[in-house]
Amino acid sequence: MTFHVLTAVALALSVPTPELTPVAAAAREAFTTRDFTRLLEPRRSVRLALPGRPALPVIGGAAAAATLQAFTRRTEDREVTLVRSALVEARYGYIELTRIFRVLGTQQWQRDRILLSAVLDGGRWRVAEVLIVAAPEER
Repeated sequence: MTFHVLTAVALALSVPTPELTPVAAAAREAFTTRDFTRLLEPRRSVRLALPGRPALPVIGGAAAAATLQAFTRRTEDREVTLVRSALVEARYGYIELTRIFRVLGTQQWQRDRILLSAVLDGGRWRVAEVLIVAAPEER
């Protein structure tokens, strides 16, 4: 029995895993353009947590895209940077972005950490979770 389990694990690990780079680039592009429809699949569920708001339960991708668009609508970005992306396990990936922005009509620049989890689904990556955390002010 152990041999079969080890063989299955070895075969699973030998299957090439698509890189996260295209998903990371799409995430950066989504926050830069405020168009989240290409990042989140409309009919797939997504977990979404935004600063200053209660965490949402799992919602549809279309609703998550609309929520993120509304969240970023009245802001001006100075920079959206890919910090890192990494394969966490065979089918799970992690993407981190930093966004420096200000709310329109204000002078104060703010920084958010954007954390995304991705799941390999049918040979391609799908964003399953978006967590945005307000980063502390730098002094």
